[in-house]
Amino acid sequence: MSHSLIQFLDKSDCQTHALKICEDAAQQLPRHLQLKHMSDIKFLRANYVSHKAPDGTAKVVLRNSDPEAELEEAVWEMQGVLLDYDLPPVLHRNRLPGKPIWAKQSVHLLGFSSSIFERATTGIAAIHHLIDSVYSVNSLRPWVPDQTEDHPSFTFSNRYVTALSQSQGHSPVPFGDVIDPQGILLQATSNVGAHLEDNKVEYYEKQSDTLYDLLFFISSMSL
Repeated sequence: MSHSLIQFLDKSDCQTHALKICEDAAQQLPRHLQLKHMSDIKFLRANYVSHKAPDGTAKVVLRNSDPEAELEEAVWEMQGVLLDYDLPPVLHRNRLPGKPIWAKQSVHLLGFSSSIFERATTGIAAIHHLIDSVYSVNSLRPWVPDQTEDHPSFTFSNRYVTALSQSQGHSPVPFGDVIDPQGILLQATSNVGAHLEDNKVEYYEKQSDTLYDLLFFISSMSL
């Protein structure tokens, strides 16, 4: 599907139309929610900070002057052409890999080297550097974007479950009917992992009177 879609969008008028939709969608979002603006290092550091938890994991959270305030994990949005995907609901066992612990939902986005996509790439590199700053030198693996037909592309994904050895002390949450309506996922993973809050992905749909303004939002996937 992805190759034929790229061939279709390689036509200049189709590509221009697709990128204009992306640009228009970006204009509707506040600056602090857009991944492309994280390419501004000063803006990133003024609004976000990297927090290292006692278990050694780190995440980027909103900067807050109140030390007693609850940490709010950063979430950013970006726009691109949906090139490929593996999304719920899970309706057949053959949708899952041989080892169910690796089952995940994912989307693959392409931006045809547009400025909005290039800035998002720079933004991710800046976020990577911010997280790396709380560890010893060169602790994190280097990050580079995927390459699709000579263009940078991103694959965002999230596993359905966390390994039981890493989920101790955390309460599992239900998959929900949207994700696992027939219980196939639960049956396949219950002995190897738990569906925790960090595994949860929420889907939002914004509708209007025109197809042009039909946008889908997927919350909480990671590179």
